Amino acid sequence: MDSTVWVAEDGTLTLSGTYRCSADHVGTVLVGGNVAQAGRHSSIGGTVATCDGRTHTWRNTEQPYITFVPGPASGDATLLELRHDDDLIPVLPNILAHDARDVVIQRA
Repeated sequence: MDSTVWVAEDGTLTLSGTYRCSADHVGTVLVGGNVAQAGRHSSIGGTVATCDGRTHTWRNTEQPYITFVPGPASGDATLLELRHDDDLIPVLPNILAHDARDVVIQRA
């Protein structure tokens, strides 16, 4: 996850970063992020990842139901694989990677 989270005038947050996962993952893989500031928390997006062994960028944009302001915050991103059984029913999720860090929210 990048160390800067962007907030637009309307409160929309944008998180971004890079990820890499190998092609041997057979389930759907998602990249999602979270932001927390002053006791408020919001999950932002769930982009489908491309797992081919290469490094890719991701960007999730969403308008949370709570307000975030420019300043220090904490954030995290998770690369999550949803495996399926033979009937294509999702089974337990498998966390492939997790990154948590201090971030700064800045005006877009």
